[in-house]
Order: sequence, then structure tokens, then C-alpha cells
Amino acid sequence: MGRTQRICFRHPERITHRRCYYCHRAICSACQIRKARHIFCSQTCYWKYLAKKAVKSISADRPKWEVVSPVWIAIGVLSVVVFFQWLQLQKIRPASPPFSGRQPMRKSQEDTENTRNIFQITSPVRIRGMVVRNRITIEGEADENLAILLLHGDRLLAVTRPSGGKFVFEDVPINRGQNCLTVKAMSPDGEVIALEELTFRYNLPAFSHLVRPFYRGSLRKKVLALTFDGGSENNVSAEILDILRQAGIRCTFFLTGKFVERYPQTVRQIVEEGHEVGNHTYSHPHLTEYAASGRQVTKTGVDREFVQSQLKKMEEVFRELTGRDVVRLWRPPFGEHNREIRSWAAELGYRTVGWTVESQNGENFDTRDWVADPESENYLSAEEIRDMILKAADAVPNGLNGAIILMHLGSHRSSDFPHRKLPEIIEKLRKRGYRFVTVSELINDY
Repeated sequence: MGRTQRICFRHPERITHRRCYYCHRAICSACQIRKARHIFCSQTCYWKYLAKKAVKSISADRPKWEVVSPVWIAIGVLSVVVFFQWLQLQKIRPASPPFSGRQPMRKSQEDTENTRNIFQITSPVRIRGMVVRNRITIEGEADENLAILLLHGDRLLAVTRPSGGKFVFEDVPINRGQNCLTVKAMSPDGEVIALEELTFRYNLPAFSHLVRPFYRGSLRKKVLALTFDGGSENNVSAEILDILRQAGIRCTFFLTGKFVERYPQTVRQIVEEGHEVGNHTYSHPHLTEYAASGRQVTKTGVDREFVQSQLKKMEEVFRELTGRDVVRLWRPPFGEHNREIRSWAAELGYRTVGWTVESQNGENFDTRDWVADPESENYLSAEEIRDMILKAADAVPNGLNGAIILMHLGSHRSSDFPHRKLPEIIEKLRKRGYRFVTVSELINDY
């Protein structure tokens, strides 16, 4: 039995079997717009479809009383508003081909500036070059009466509402090759605002790229990364996380599997507050003979199976606790590694991350906050650590550009805690024009 024949609502002389996915009106081949794997009769119906889908995706996870808010009532009438706007445009538009309305409306400079005041992307500011992770996080600021949509091409990936004037799309999946992500906002009066389009390529990093250790980012930009290792102790992590939260900074934490098992609440807090977590092995073993001989020779009993099992076991306990994967960055315990060990990690997709050491001027940004004995030649007081960092920031020509600073979540000190100087360090570095980023951001922008 054949399909029912219908007459196109725009072209009465044409017979068709197709209907608009949203309004169900019959449309011929000349009237069809293919988007999001469906067929629509106009951009208006396409945006109505997205609006309806957006509301459903949020309401599925929210109580009914929360969904039926003034914002979502406004979005619910979006289709009516947009439809009448479209009718008005048809009245004033001169005769033209059926689908000249596909072209985006151009905004004046004044309109664009007004839009930016209520809706802007704060991270990533710009994606350059090749992305080497298959997920990114997009953050921004927007008025709380807007609905924020994220699209990959024509496909709606996610929708959210701003909270406290900020919104975030975490762990956005991207495809190998060319990607085009668009962030849009829907205002209560039915206007759809396209703010930012992120176009970039994602490819799996080459093996040679992963084997090369990473100690410092670009010397051309005033950005740096605070990193924190979590091995076995956890007595200062609460204060550190409070400081970072108050400063609005996201950092990279390298955690062992045993740390994850012992301190699950701390790990959950690290993840929930937007920090990234790298691999610090499961049990923090020595991997080379460096401690005994000063040489980075692979230690007896350490082989491919041992190194990879340490990394995999940490992955497993972290995923079991958080439901997420660690970023493909690892920091060898005690800074012990060589090309052989790095290659075993690279086989699992990991890149080795150390901390910044400059041989020319003797700078070593291991803060040595782990040294507890004031009589030790390696001991640095909290004030000395602060002064070392601030002095390096003013050094010519590169300062702290691209630097990776190492601190720890545990301390055996009874007083003189270096992390308590972080608020002062952060404030003074920001006044010098520095910006704090994660290690992944340093690598992607290198």
C-alpha cells in the first residue's frame, strides 16, 4: 500500500509524501530544511523543536515545581512569539525565493555589545591548534533568565540554566577530526542569540608527543598552573580547596589510588568544584634508582606490566568513586622516570607531567612544602616559598609564563604551612597580570 499523497502547503501544484517534523504540514522537496536528522519546513519550526527538547531535557531531572518557573513559562511561549515574529518579517520582506530566510540576521555592533553584556563565554577563551583530549569544558556568564543551549553542528548536546550568573557544560564529548560547537541562548521574549562558535580539530596525540615530558607551557603568555599531589596525607586539603574556591581557580590534582580510597569525600569535592584529576599511580612506588644512586635507571622489578598496572588500578578506583575518567596526564612518584617508563605510560595514552625547573637561574618550582624539618637544607619556610614565586614572576624575560608549580595536599609540619600564603600569592600574581589554568590548558595552548 503506497504512502499517502499530500499537497505542499506552500506550493499547491506539488504533490509530496513529506511532513515537517514539528508542525506536521506537508512540504515538497524545495521546502525542506534538514537539521538534527529531521526535516522541517522552516528555521522557526527547527527552533521550536529545540526549545521543546531543551525544556524536556531539564524537566526530566528537576522537580515539577522547579520546572514551572517564570523562565520556563517564557520559553514555553517561545514558539508563539517566534511564529508571530516570522509572520511580521514575511509582511515587510520583499518578494524573494522561498528560503531566503535561512540566512542569519546580522546584528549591529551595538546589538552585539548588548548581547555580550548578558551572555559571554569565559572558558575556553579561544581554542587554537589541535585539541588532544576527547572532552572539553565550556564555561560562561549569562543572565539567569536565559536558557543556554550547546549544539554540535545541528545536534543539541545539552541545555542548562545559569546559576549565580554562571553556567557550565562539563566534559563535552568531541569527535576525532573537525568539530564545530555553538553556544546559544534563548531569551524570555523568544529571541535566539548565538554567542560563540568554537571550531577546532581533535586528533589522537602521537606516541612521540606523549613520551616527551611536559615541564612548562608557552613562554609567551602570562599563565601558570598550580598543581597538588595527593599521595597518602590529606591534612591540609580542606584549607587548600577553600582557598581555590574563594579565588575562583581550577587546578590540576595528581592523586594516587590509595588517596582516592582513603579520602573519598575530598576526591568528590575536588571533582565537584571543577578541578581536573591526573594519575599519580596507585601506591606511589619508586620507579628508578634515583633515590639511591642519583641516576634515573629503571629500578629492578619495575617493568611495563608493573607501571601500567599502577596506572590502571588508580583509574579503576577513581572511576568507581566518581563515575568519571582521570585526564590522560600522570606525574611519576618522586619525579622518577626515564624514556622507558614514559613509553610504558604513553602506551595507555598518558603524558608525563613534572614541574618547572630552570637550570639557568636555579629556579625549581617544587615548593618543598613536604619538608617538615626546619633544620634540613631542603626546608623552605612559607615566606621563602612565597618570595621565591613572586621573585620569579618578575624575572626577565619570561617570569612565570607557562610555569607549573608543585604543592601537596598533606604536610608533616606542625606550623609554618606554605599553603596559607596562597591567597597572597594568587592576589599578587593576578595584579601582575597572571592567569591560573589547568595543566591540560597549558598543554593545549602550548
